[in-house]
Amino acid sequence: MKKINIFLFSAVLIGLSMALPQLALADTVTLRSNSVGDETNLTINGTSAAPTNWESVDEESSDDDITVVSAKNAAAYLTDLYNLGDATGLSGTINSVTVYINCKALVTPIQASAYTRIKTNGVAYNGSEITLTTSYVSYSTAYTDNPGGGAWTWTQINALQGGVALRQPTTTAGSRESWCTQVWVVVDYTPPVVTVSGTSIAPGSVLPGDTEVGMLKLSLVTDVGTATWTQVKVDLTGTAVDGDISSVEIWDDDGDGTWEGFGYDTEIGSSTFSSETITIDITDQTITTSSQDYFVVYDIAGVADPSHTAGAELLDQTYITVINTATVASFSNIQSSLTTLPVELSIFTAQFLNGVPTLYWKTMS
Repeated sequence: MKKINIFLFSAVLIGLSMALPQLALADTVTLRSNSVGDETNLTINGTSAAPTNWESVDEESSDDDITVVSAKNAAAYLTDLYNLGDATGLSGTINSVTVYINCKALVTPIQASAYTRIKTNGVAYNGSEITLTTSYVSYSTAYTDNPGGGAWTWTQINALQGGVALRQPTTTAGSRESWCTQVWVVVDYTPPVVTVSGTSIAPGSVLPGDTEVGMLKLSLVTDVGTATWTQVKVDLTGTAVDGDISSVEIWDDDGDGTWEGFGYDTEIGSSTFSSETITIDITDQTITTSSQDYFVVYDIAGVADPSHTAGAELLDQTYITVINTATVASFSNIQSSLTTLPVELSIFTAQFLNGVPTLYWKTMS
């Protein structure tokens, strides 16, 4: 038997990393007609006419005269409105909404004969009157705010209708027609930026086969709107190898900011290390402007090498995957402290010698 001293291990490296500021970049989404709207007053026309008004103007690339809507010999404006494909899943700050029409007159015009049209919150709004040319030209009307008042919301975007108004371009004899071949709406917006910060919660040491060992607390928050978090990558640090860690888990905090494990927090994904790294698919998490905490958790293998240390690290922002155009603010080296792995005992005895308790043990290594 060998008598050895007991050593207390302390944390070696406290990992605390904050995201660096990141300038959010604007993005756009284009919405095209996908069904009949609240107004259908124009005439289906073209060299190969579409079956419906909305299908006459829905193409991504202009088909010119092939499918159009038109107004012929109409002294007053005739209007169409179309339902649009929605922007489900998108979030962020809406900077502007612009409605486009691609139109021409069949004769040299002497008067304005077109304008854009949108409908939001039950009210239709018109753009300025346009004097067309005899060639197709795209015209637009931009709305920084909802024309009914206030900033745009995604609910309004998803219920928006876009359209066009046409009338005769001239009052003289001849082919007094105005044609429109495309209508579409572009939403310019700034997607959410997700900020990630982390704090080590790793203990100084663990016991053989310990489960639910908290290593890192991650905090995620958006600057605006919502983002969907779907994956996280974790690297194994220290001298540990894959076999020392039997499972890597991601848990959603119950709201108190403290790692408590089963019965309190909720596991949302798990897997095992391969070559000291792992990418974990998690149950989709909606990240909002209210910070939410998550935990990186290890299960320690019963055969872990007692000479090894183990930690967890997220190297940079690419280790967090979000979808729906959201981005992750730059960060580097979110890492835990190093935890010592278990020392297994093969023999342990205790006895009193001359009234003094004496402990003897022998390690497996």
